[in-house]
Amino acid sequence: MLSILRQQQPTESAAIRTCVEILALHQNHAPAVVQTAIKQAVQEKLTTPAGVRFCLNRLLGPTPTVAPLNLTEQPALTAVGHQALSSARYDQFLSADCLRQAAARLYANEDRKGVAADTNTTTNCNCAIKEKNLLSP
Repeated sequence: MLSILRQQQPTESAAIRTCVEILALHQNHAPAVVQTAIKQAVQEKLTTPAGVRFCLNRLLGPTPTVAPLNLTEQPALTAVGHQALSSARYDQFLSADCLRQAAARLYANEDRKGVAADTNTTTNCNCAIKEKNLLSP
């Protein structure tokens, strides 16, 4: 572990400090569990103290399985998550009116602040408007 840390850390003292932090996990956990966590961390290239703690926590308490909810008392909720998706809801956002309204809101926000809040959004919106020839009402 120390040899890996020496390659990753900028200085020898930083590598030793990191190694000591990892070894300090032995104070609160069984040595066999910490050693297994260190082996997993090295295999998964998680050779920081946080990475070893992650592997240790995963060993101590694996992700719980979640049982499905019993919705027999609330039948109105049984359809949630099973509705058919409609692309028409998403296509409406590509309409000319929607793009024109979005551009108007964007420029109104710029006027209030004096500076565009997000230059990338402004650029993307301008490109979309020019591509759709929406500059005229």
